[in-house]
Amino acid sequence: MKRRLLCCAVIVAVLAVVTPVTTSFYERAIASAIPAIHTENRTIMPAVAEATAAPVTSSVQALPPVKTRSNLPILMYHEVGDGPNSLFVRDSELNEQMRYLYDNKYTVVSLATAVEMLKNNCIPEKTVALTFDDGYQTFYGKVWPLLQQYGFNATVFVITNKVDAAPFMSWNEIKILADNGVEIGCHTHTHPSLKALDASKLPAEILQSRQYLESNTKTVVQTFCYPSGEYRQEAVDMIRQNGYTAAVTTKYGTASSNNDMYLLPRVRISRGLTLQEFAARIK
Repeated sequence: MKRRLLCCAVIVAVLAVVTPVTTSFYERAIASAIPAIHTENRTIMPAVAEATAAPVTSSVQALPPVKTRSNLPILMYHEVGDGPNSLFVRDSELNEQMRYLYDNKYTVVSLATAVEMLKNNCIPEKTVALTFDDGYQTFYGKVWPLLQQYGFNATVFVITNKVDAAPFMSWNEIKILADNGVEIGCHTHTHPSLKALDASKLPAEILQSRQYLESNTKTVVQTFCYPSGEYRQEAVDMIRQNGYTAAVTTKYGTASSNNDMYLLPRVRISRGLTLQEFAARIK
């Protein structure tokens, strides 16, 4: 509860900074904090009080209560276009979904930002996180322009040994995204099943791949995505103990503060969803 109140207080404080306030408002506040001086013959009131004796017209308005929600949908996308399976979302569908989020005033964030909201148990009412798995070139060519258009953010999970090979992004494209605030997350080096992988190979997939990402993007990689949603406890522990702040699965569901931050569920967005179905999934 204390964390939630602190988070909401920060939001209110930020709003207060950008809300126009007349000079007289501040003068009155200062005057109320300065005590009157009492002498034998008279009482001397603070000088600033005289300047504010006239009625004050202030543009300050009472801020409405900050509305929050108890869960946060982390949306899972893969490829964009007319592909052979349901992992592909059509261009028209993605455009319609992003427009819906914008028109309905959703806050659209990266996974790292969503995790901070979950940890502090302070999630603004209309908030979703966008995640895109595998690092396809269509993220740079089709998704990134939409994020710029609407002022959204997202996380793209990169398989490091696929970079610079079609149909995946190049290092130059990934660096441009990172430089512009898009979160780059780790999706291992070769996309193996971490449930079946030999234990000796886990460090290369979980730790060395992150180092490779960080050296090429000059950013800190905070989040991880399990390939095909498969994992075992040894892999989860390695991620938890080595600097990552969170990891996502393919288990369906909306995330909450009660979740293990290293086994977060997501909401899969598949090809063929109607806008009504999309809206229902993010409520």
